[in-house]
Amino acid sequence: MFEENKNSFSCRKNNKDVNLIANKKIFNNIEQSAVDQLLSITQIDSVYKKVIGLPDMHVGFGVPIGCCFATDYDTGIISSEAVGFDINCGVRLIKTNLYKNDLSIEHLKKITKALENLPLGLSHDGLKITNADFEDLLLTGVDWAIKNNLGAKNSKKKIDDQGSYKDASIDFLSKQAKKRGLQQIGTLGQGNHFIDLLLVSDVFDEKQARALGLFKDQYCILLHTGSRGFGHQVATDFTNKFTNKTPISYEPFHSKLGQEYYQSMLAAANFAFVNRTVLNRAIEDTLKKTLADVNKDVSFDLLYDLCHNIAKVEKHSKKLIVHRKGATRVYTKDAEDNKSQYKEAGVPVILPGSMQHKTHVLLPGSKENLKETFNTVAHGSGRQMSRKKAKSQSTIAELKENMQKDNIILSGRSENVMREETPLAYKPSEDVVDSLVNAKLVKKVVSLKPRIVITG
Repeated sequence: MFEENKNSFSCRKNNKDVNLIANKKIFNNIEQSAVDQLLSITQIDSVYKKVIGLPDMHVGFGVPIGCCFATDYDTGIISSEAVGFDINCGVRLIKTNLYKNDLSIEHLKKITKALENLPLGLSHDGLKITNADFEDLLLTGVDWAIKNNLGAKNSKKKIDDQGSYKDASIDFLSKQAKKRGLQQIGTLGQGNHFIDLLLVSDVFDEKQARALGLFKDQYCILLHTGSRGFGHQVATDFTNKFTNKTPISYEPFHSKLGQEYYQSMLAAANFAFVNRTVLNRAIEDTLKKTLADVNKDVSFDLLYDLCHNIAKVEKHSKKLIVHRKGATRVYTKDAEDNKSQYKEAGVPVILPGSMQHKTHVLLPGSKENLKETFNTVAHGSGRQMSRKKAKSQSTIAELKENMQKDNIILSGRSENVMREETPLAYKPSEDVVDSLVNAKLVKKVVSLKPRIVITG
């Protein structure tokens, strides 16, 4: 059904184009059920022109993780399943002034032990806040964190949409959603959420790396988490309410229920921005205390915080509602909605690898090629193995030993989660990145190798 092009595979279904960006190796290994989910999106009448699959694509609820589509602003739909149950799940990369020679193996072991004491997994030991604070952060996002000295004042222009969605509302949230969220600000969560300490291992573009403040053998921190049980409850509540169920749960964007979900989704997105900001501060404080004997004042600087599960109103060839599930928005240097501090080469894209593969920092590629994907690229490596199968691959002792051979310390709250997140469960990040580079969607700047991995 699909025709192979130079850097993608395409077909036409229900009068809409379907374009799956992947090299042949990745395409041949994508499970048919994920492809079927991608094709099913074409059943929605208001889908605008095309459906995009990305090289990290794999099966999700309703639509695959690693896809993007848009609908017309005036006549289109909004779908809770096409956003996902972890609203504004995202990653943030934090630079440090520490280098390879600054930290001994004993330092790394001490850091690991210290990070284990953060609220990992399904923790309810989040920041103690009042109901008024909770409502405030849902409405204002990272502005609340900065106001309360929990985030750096200069961080806003280094966060997607400056870390705050002004159209958010708390009027349509269930009591259960509020109850779950109140206890979880500053908690990591389970599944594929993690805290990594990484070393810059390869520099592909020295000029751009220097402009981003990234250097060979520099330590960085990578944080991956989202809106926790709060976002999950918002998604569950509205998925149950939505009346259109084929092929996925959705409502007209401008309907009463569509707008209630949209404004609640934005509140959950604000929650996630604050969650990452608060956890970021906790990680920094932990490292400063743990590394008091290092012969320098340890400092931190946010590179960028990006979202990869959301629906947004954007202007492309026309005004559209763009759904991205497990997919990253790319801001070119001259994009109208590029409100970041990155104006010379565009906003950096962070693409994590597995716990053993390299993470990549990328920059936007061809403006014309990005137009074809609604300025969207992959969000990570993407699973290639179910959690159940992944757990059968090795014992926790074997997994840790394998990681240790690669000089990576593995820890976390749950041994089952660690085994589910085994490197074998993910596509090699290099293959995903090469697919994007060959399609001229991104350019490589640096890659980073994990040294400490903390799972949820």
